[in-house]
Amino acid sequence: MGPVFAAGVKEAGVVARGAGRPVIAFSTDTSAAAHGVYLLSFLVENYVERIISFAAQRDKKSIAALIPDNSYGAIALAQFQQSAANHGLRVMTIERYKPGSASES
Repeated sequence: MGPVFAAGVKEAGVVARGAGRPVIAFSTDTSAAAHGVYLLSFLVENYVERIISFAAQRDKKSIAALIPDNSYGAIALAQFQQSAANHGLRVMTIERYKPGSASES
């Protein structure tokens, strides 16, 4: 059991695979999962879909997103756009921010 961030999960997976051991990781980045590397976490795709679905059920027509400019944000953005399209919502704007730079955010 171990890594949280995707890069660490991928590196640990390579080492563990060489030793014939599985890895249980806590990353929310589905690209980190592989043969013998399992994720025990809540996935951002599910969160985003639930949020968009909630908005659509409340008869919202337009939405916007504030998304971190990193790999987590890229996954969230892809799901945001897909879910918005699936629910017929108009995306008004998408803004990105650099994590750790709260003053600009």
